[in-house]
Amino acid sequence: MTVFVHVGYPKTGTTWLQKTVFPSHPEINFRPTVFVEWLEEITAADFGIHNKRAVVVSNEGLASDSLWLHSRLGKRAKIIIILREQVSMIESLYRQFVAEGGTESFSEFLEQYLPDGAAREYLDYHRSVGLFRSLFGDGNVFVGLFEQLQENPGAFLSDLAWFMEINPFSLPEKDLKGKENVRLSAASEGLARFANKRLKRDVKSVAKRREWLKLADRMMFSRASSRTVMDEEIRSSVESLYRPGNRALAANLGLPLEKYGYPI
Repeated sequence: MTVFVHVGYPKTGTTWLQKTVFPSHPEINFRPTVFVEWLEEITAADFGIHNKRAVVVSNEGLASDSLWLHSRLGKRAKIIIILREQVSMIESLYRQFVAEGGTESFSEFLEQYLPDGAAREYLDYHRSVGLFRSLFGDGNVFVGLFEQLQENPGAFLSDLAWFMEINPFSLPEKDLKGKENVRLSAASEGLARFANKRLKRDVKSVAKRREWLKLADRMMFSRASSRTVMDEEIRSSVESLYRPGNRALAANLGLPLEKYGYPI
């Protein structure tokens, strides 16, 4: 039996995979984990479960921990990593940041949370995928695209099952598409940041702040339009930063990155 570690990225259907896909397969011993320390507790017992062909661990915070994972699991692990176009990823992370109580503007968010080399390298997929492949072996790393998952979840899961050497996933039609995370509308985003500044002092719980915001504005957490929060200058800078790596990754793995809007 092989340990498959789903390492992320965040905002790529991880909740759907963790709550609907992995637990539903009869050949998977799914071990959801919030704390990466759980990996140190994987024992031989996990490999002796009747009719189970795979142990799956899923934690979207592990995409930058390739060396740590290799030191714990070595060659007995295989990696599942799902990518998302970088501009869309950054915008989605910001929307979640605001929805969970963040008060900074988008520019302030970028300056505070993506200021250094380590943070920028996090979304350098050529680098991160290359590290996983060099450590675990080219054939032991599944690289999927969030955009393909959205476009055709059935085909995506077929490819994943083939990689895992298990029978195909069998999900009801209603479960084939994950529920999208709620996004702030354009009008609500500024109001949310305004409210966060005031609620943060008195309401410490993120969940409670979200409930207060829902009461303050029923439209606060409605699905947003396809608008962008990134202006053209920042977008151009982000695209320039990741274009060389994306181009190399597409060439090396034959991934259709250009088709799905990745800077190439």
